[in-house]
Amino acid sequence: MKFSKKLFPMKAHFFMVMAGDAPIFPFLPLILKGLGFSSISVGWIFTAYPLTVIFAKPLSGTIADKYRCHTVFMIFILFVHLITGFIIQWTPSIPFETKAELLCDRNLSLRICSGKLNEPIAGNVKYIDKIGTSLNNTITCKVDNEKWKKYTGRNNQFEDEETFIRLGPKYYSVNSCLVTEISHLFDTSTYSAECKNETSILTDIQCENADIMEIIKQKSVNDEAEMGTTAFWIAFALVISYRVSGSVMQSFSDAFCFNLLGDKPQNYGAQRMWGAASWGIFAFINGIVVDKFSEGMPNKNFLPSYYMLLVLLLLDVLVFLKIKVKFTKQSQNLMGDMKTLFTDLRICLFMFWCFLGGVYCAIIWNFLFWFIEDLALSSPGFDQSRLSTLEGLMLTVQCYLGEIPFFFTSGWILKKVGPPKSMVIVLFAIAIRFLLYSSLTDPWWVLPIEVLNGVTFGLFYAVMVTYASSIAPPGTEATVQNIVGSLFEGGGISTGSLLGGYMFKRVGSSKTLLILGISALGFTLIYLFLQSKLETTTEKKGAIVIKEIPEEKNKEGNSEELDKLTEPPRNDA
Repeated sequence: MKFSKKLFPMKAHFFMVMAGDAPIFPFLPLILKGLGFSSISVGWIFTAYPLTVIFAKPLSGTIADKYRCHTVFMIFILFVHLITGFIIQWTPSIPFETKAELLCDRNLSLRICSGKLNEPIAGNVKYIDKIGTSLNNTITCKVDNEKWKKYTGRNNQFEDEETFIRLGPKYYSVNSCLVTEISHLFDTSTYSAECKNETSILTDIQCENADIMEIIKQKSVNDEAEMGTTAFWIAFALVISYRVSGSVMQSFSDAFCFNLLGDKPQNYGAQRMWGAASWGIFAFINGIVVDKFSEGMPNKNFLPSYYMLLVLLLLDVLVFLKIKVKFTKQSQNLMGDMKTLFTDLRICLFMFWCFLGGVYCAIIWNFLFWFIEDLALSSPGFDQSRLSTLEGLMLTVQCYLGEIPFFFTSGWILKKVGPPKSMVIVLFAIAIRFLLYSSLTDPWWVLPIEVLNGVTFGLFYAVMVTYASSIAPPGTEATVQNIVGSLFEGGGISTGSLLGGYMFKRVGSSKTLLILGISALGFTLIYLFLQSKLETTTEKKGAIVIKEIPEEKNKEGNSEELDKLTEPPRNDA
């Protein structure tokens, strides 16, 4: 396959823009989780952004097509994406408190209670033993000064008699609580009258041990009240701006790419695979870097990720300026073209498939890492310090063993099986992928499953945008790409995000994936049945089946463009 100088800037753009997004985009749910947001709040945020896409994508595509300002609009969106992505790092956390209970009993104890000591952690004996080992080695903690003096007096044996204590060496657990005796640190004759009456009091506490602090730290608002906090609305605005701008940018990139490809739309995958290549590399590098910067911290430190995004997206701006594209054709009746296009039943079935793909992609994009972290906590032998490395490696496998091969061969697959059967294959692969997730007991076994991403996203996306390009009347390329994208994201991703947020909270991550896997299998059978009925009906009427454009839509060679889908890839890629 010979080198194409004309297409090189397009390949470079896909490489750079995906490299810039890889350190932040897939980790956003974990960033929000680390800030204290519940799965319900995260679900609402990732539901709202695709709903915004429903309006943003078609509007931006229509403006660009009407005023022929595609390049200027693209550069503007790139800068919006870059700026909002970078400042997400300053999103405030959900308000929380760090309190423990001082028990003024005969032994004088400190009790730490937390829902985090329930399932799945309570069943993780090694995790509890790890905390116990820390306690046995003693941990220095700083407590509320005034409350401490009120109960114990000033005869603390350590350096700051007023504010510091040391936990351990004796501890025990009961009813989702860890209790450690601290009476050996004090002269019992100094206990206050209230303490001697066996009362207890909550006191603010800060310990030097990350494991203990993760248990002590509790949100000061419940899940439902999160959406009334300033932190939620700041996160809401930044994440939506970042994701919507990225979504619009992707549709414009596809429109630019198909313009450059001309009569060779089947070569789209050969360009887009360079984005998958950079995504896999930089996601893996980011996972390793985040783990390194997070050593000894209770939560992951994503600071390096934001600077990777900044540098790489700035480079992409320079790269994109090298792309020379002219959108010369203009639709004379844009709304009429859209009405004619989207009243065809077979195209409507294609649109519904795009919607379904969005639902399932939302679960993978927004909640797969959430599931892996839950699974890691319930796996005694898993090393938590390697969690981000595993997550980065998952993205590498998704790209290099999944997306890249299928992007590269998507033209050949479309030639062999056609769009309708490709759509059925995608749904079936989604079903298998989710069912395999639900059966996992060891986080590392997720890696072989990620190879299926080649079908569930690589083939899916190639079919979606290539078919959309082929059915677009001349002068409506950006509009059609953005409409199809809005159905995928605005409809599918929003539905999947809301559904995933509530199901993860109500039925658990593993059961959610099982239910969704069964549903995908059901849709596979339904879709197979409908496809066969539509093809039989259209053949009886002498009409053209879904992989071709109906005669009334053959405008300025569109049918010839779609016929390219059934031709083998050419040398100029």
